[in-house]
Amino acid sequence: IAPALCNKHSCHSPAISGELTCFEHLSNPSSYQKRASHLIQGSSNPNYLDLSKVHLQSLRLTNRKFIGTRMVGTTLDRVVFERCHLSLVFLHDAFLFDCQFEECRLSAVILAGSELRGCRFNNCDIQRCNFIGATLTGTQFESCDLTSSRFINGTLRKVTMSDCNLHHAHLELATISDLSTPMSNLEDAHRQ
Repeated sequence: IAPALCNKHSCHSPAISGELTCFEHLSNPSSYQKRASHLIQGSSNPNYLDLSKVHLQSLRLTNRKFIGTRMVGTTLDRVVFERCHLSLVFLHDAFLFDCQFEECRLSAVILAGSELRGCRFNNCDIQRCNFIGATLTGTQFESCDLTSSRFINGTLRKVTMSDCNLHHAHLELATISDLSTPMSNLEDAHRQ
């Protein structure tokens, strides 16, 4: 489903959900921030929402399905995802701070160019996800399947991948400092 475009003259950005404009052209952005939290919490299947550039904070999302959701440039601060399914979710150029993903399934999620700080992924299926050019700092992956996920040209600082499947994960051209991979098959990943 193609998103509607912002109705401001010469703006080619998609309009955010429930509005006729993109976030930059909203007449009352702070009011929309509250509505965005209700939009994402109000449905068990918030599919095809566009919440780009919104700041979502201190939310707990359980048993939700996100398909085709756009959160480009969005800030997620202390958001907890429990047993959620995210498929073809656009989170590129986003900021994820102290977020938790517990027993989630992430398929073809795009996190390219995003910043993840202090995030934790536990017992998640994270196959074919795009972390190209992303910066991960103090982020933990525990008992996760990262098959064919791409961290190409990214930055990994103080990252732990414990008991993870790294089969065909791509780490080429990544800047890596203090990567810990106990009980993970790092030898099956594509590196330098």
